This record gives sequence, C-alpha cells and structure tokens, in this order.
Amino acid sequence: MPLKMLKSSQGAFYLVANYMKKYLLILIIVFFTILISGWLIDYPMPPIQLEKSAREALHRAQISRADQFASSSFMEASTLFDSAMLQWKRENEKFIVFRDYASMQINLERSISAANLSYRLAKQEKIQLGENYAMQIANIKAMFADYERYYKNIPINQKDKNLLVLLQLQLDECQLSIKNKKLSGVSEKLEKVKASIAGL
Repeated sequence: MPLKMLKSSQGAFYLVANYMKKYLLILIIVFFTILISGWLIDYPMPPIQLEKSAREALHRAQISRADQFASSSFMEASTLFDSAMLQWKRENEKFIVFRDYASMQINLERSISAANLSYRLAKQEKIQLGENYAMQIANIKAMFADYERYYKNIPINQKDKNLLVLLQLQLDECQLSIKNKKLSGVSEKLEKVKASIAGL
C-alpha cells in the first residue's frame, strides 16, 4: 500500500508540475508582452510635427524677405533649424533605446520663435520702408509740381527737357519697383532723382 500511495503522489506531483509549467509559461508571455508594449508606448519618437512647423515658419519668413529686412533673427532661425536636423541625423544613428530627441525639440522650438520674430520684424520694416518711400515720392512729385509752376511759361533748353522726362521715367520706374516689391536700389534712385531735380 505505501508503494501505491507513493506512485499516486508522484503522479499528482507531475500533474501539478505540468500545470505549473503551463501557467508559468503564460505568466512569462504576459510579462514580456506588458514589458514590450510599455517600451513601445515610451518609444523615443522625433518631433516630426514640430519640425514641420519650424520648416513652415522659416518658409513664411523667407517669403516676407526676412533674410533682407531682419537678417540676424532669420539667420539665427536657420542655424537653429540646421542644428536640429543634424541632431536628428545623429540620434537616428544610435540604437533605438538610446535615442533622445530633447535637444532637437528645444532647437526646433527656438527656431520657430526666431523665424516668427524675423517675419514680424521684416513685415514691420517693409511697412516703415513703404511709408518712407511714399514720403520720398510725394516730396519728389511736389518738386516736379513746383518746377512746372515756376518754369511753366519760361522756355527751357532741350537738355533740361530731356532730363525732366528721364527723371519722370526714373520716378515711375521706382514706383513700379515698389509696387512689385523689388526694393533693391530704389532708395538710391529716388535720392538721385531728387538731387537732379534740385540741381535744375
């Protein structure tokens, strides 16, 4: 009888051991599933949306001619963006677990703020420049009107007539350049026209 009990207890032990192995295997699978899903949730992702926003802010600043009217802040924004792109490349060369995009995110945020600042500064500078040009053009037109009023009935030589026509064409050209937002050299042309009229 003791031998029979021993065999039945061994059978029960094996049954319990197989039962435990099955649940231990399930427990290990559940544990690793939770571990992997937790890692995937906390997987370091690059700030793609922030990169897109920075690119758009730089493009908008460039369209507003911030490179010409607010060059220091625009250059800072461009440099920060380029630095963020280099950091992104460096982080992508690392193993997935060791990637850290925090410094890239900081540079992109700073690039966005610098690009927005350069956009606002360029817009403000263009408004001031437009007002400045409008004042200069009004002064030159007043000089033309004064010249015509004073010398209307007095004959002038052909050289001065040609010069007046040329100066009027240059003034029209400056106005067209301002209208088309091609402002390079306009200020110098306006000053030259003004000096030439004053010299008549």
